[in-house]
Amino acid sequence: EQKLDFFNSSNKKQFNKLMLFSNISKNGANLMDVKYTNRIDIHPDNMGGSNENSVELKTSLIEHKNGQINIQSSYSSYRSDIEDSIRKEDNIMARLNYSLKINHYLNFNGFYQISNGKEFLRDFRYIKVNPGYGSFSWIDYNNNGLEEFDEFENSNFSDTADYIRISFPTNQSFNVRNLKYNQQINIHPDFHNNKFLSFLSRAQNLLSIQINKKFLADDFKTIVNPFLINISNNNTLNINFNIINSLIYKSNNNKYLFSYKIKKSLLKNTLNYGEESSQIMSHNIQGQRNFNFVVFNININAKTHSLNNQSMANRNYMINKQEVRSELYFNLNKFSPSIIFSSIRKQNTNNEKLKGFKLNIGLDFSGPNQFSIQSNIIAFNMNYDGNVFSSLGHDMLEGLSNGKGIETQIGISKSINKTNLSIQYNGRFNEDRIIHGGRLELKKYF
Repeated sequence: EQKLDFFNSSNKKQFNKLMLFSNISKNGANLMDVKYTNRIDIHPDNMGGSNENSVELKTSLIEHKNGQINIQSSYSSYRSDIEDSIRKEDNIMARLNYSLKINHYLNFNGFYQISNGKEFLRDFRYIKVNPGYGSFSWIDYNNNGLEEFDEFENSNFSDTADYIRISFPTNQSFNVRNLKYNQQINIHPDFHNNKFLSFLSRAQNLLSIQINKKFLADDFKTIVNPFLINISNNNTLNINFNIINSLIYKSNNNKYLFSYKIKKSLLKNTLNYGEESSQIMSHNIQGQRNFNFVVFNININAKTHSLNNQSMANRNYMINKQEVRSELYFNLNKFSPSIIFSSIRKQNTNNEKLKGFKLNIGLDFSGPNQFSIQSNIIAFNMNYDGNVFSSLGHDMLEGLSNGKGIETQIGISKSINKTNLSIQYNGRFNEDRIIHGGRLELKKYF
């Protein structure tokens, strides 16, 4: 393809474009598609020109009911010399999708993708909204009346949730490489015909891995290996790493359930004001017993959470948490009562300790004509020996006050035709203060 503008003599810009296609098929099905493109742009008055070459490949290596492997990849090289300004860009993108099923014992599925592009540093701002419509609250730790960046906390209560956090790009950017890896493995053995090993057929193991990282390095190992992660390396801009493994055992009549869950998370963001990273490691053991209309759960949880921020050292900490939670749920047609009791132990890097108990009593009611009531009462006793009025103290107490207190939430909703009426009440009662909050909302849909 060639383009010349004969109707506008002043426009002397032209280009030549060459495209080549190739296809390999078998029995009417495409096995491979290859496409090559070359484009040369010529600018007038000896201003220069540009040259771009690109190759695209699509192939289905395996297409079977028990397995599939598909590959999509592309590479482009761009060179330009316009008005003595030289520009070079090389872009690569490759994606591998795969799945494998071995009867119903073992299932694999996932994808692997590498690419490169431009990444802008991001910044955050906290914007005040109407009470109850946000996710964050502002706590003036230094009592100077100024909303400072390190004074915003996740809010657990609707009456203080009056800020939202928005993200926007800055003018600073990098040419980065991206790697995404997603893997699920489901193991479900079948030994029903073996009376000695038949109990293993009631077990199941689920493994999930999700990795998304953006980095500046050019070495081959870092580019292709998703598990090569160095959270402290300055060339690593963003990381979102999650691995979860769940081992589940169910009885034949589904009255008993036991599970063991391990979760590890790494998160890193490079922002305009510096780097911020967090790491979470948790273990959870669950036991469940189902009766006719009653479900009893017991959960034993151990969790370590660390946070590191380059520009806000007062928010750097590590918290070790142990929790034992007993849950009792009732299913009485329109009524759904619940009782939850938790015993909590925490310790942080400053050797500050927390010992607490929580009792949660809930009642949900679903009435006729889209009428419903949700109510929840939490009674707690938290004993924390650290600084309550701090970001670390807020996380240790999980937003609750130190000492004894009660949290109450009641919601009533009713829908009539295209009109929805909602009434909410929130109450907080502790040794220092009593807070009542309410909200009435009427929506009309047209």
